Amino acid sequence: MDPWPASFVGDAVLVPGTADEDVATTALGRIPLAAAPAGRRESLVLLRPEQLQLAEPDGADAEGVVTDVRFFGHDALVTVAVAGLDAPVDIRTPTPLRVEPGRRVSVRLTGETTLHPG
Repeated sequence: MDPWPASFVGDAVLVPGTADEDVATTALGRIPLAAAPAGRRESLVLLRPEQLQLAEPDGADAEGVVTDVRFFGHDALVTVAVAGLDAPVDIRTPTPLRVEPGRRVSVRLTGETTLHPG
């Protein structure tokens, strides 16, 4: 699926990444690819906010600073500024939640991803 339809169907987090064999490397960390491209490629990596998880700062692949928290009852959307990315990313997480703007957090990736021309 192309990035525009993917974001139309649901929230999408698009970050630059490098695909090498069956793994994409991004500023958020490494994540398996659903379909491995032939050779090494620079591209956009498509993630859903629920594929990103908040963790305590502990040397995870990515760390950032919370810039916003929006509560929706059963879950929240936490916006995190991550070094190496031009724009902050949204992370969907269950509540109750103990983060607030200004707090340093780690980000972990789950699942697998797809590549899209950048």
